[in-house]
Amino acid sequence: MSFPRPKKVYTEAELYEYAVGALGRRMRTVAELKRLLRQRVEADTEFGQTLVELIIRKLKDQGYLNDAKYAATFSLTPPRQREVRPHARGHRSEDQGRPRGGDRDRSFRCL
Repeated sequence: MSFPRPKKVYTEAELYEYAVGALGRRMRTVAELKRLLRQRVEADTEFGQTLVELIIRKLKDQGYLNDAKYAATFSLTPPRQREVRPHARGHRSEDQGRPRGGDRDRSFRCL
């Protein structure tokens, strides 16, 4: 019989580092980041809610988190490029008659 792992208690510094890493991987809205941070803390406690709000405020003050910039960038990005996964790019190349993979010379010879 297995027992669930106890939930790790994150300090302010660890939670901030996680948030910066999440923003480094992809731009996010305030709501998305709050959802991710709430999964890392006990969201039903006042301490957890305060910690999430503190991290969000800190990121906004430093200019890392801005919904207006996110919306402007999102609206400029063509729909085909928004959620393209690496394996989807390979399929598209094959559909166009080019070999799949990273061999650029072979791909250009096929054109």
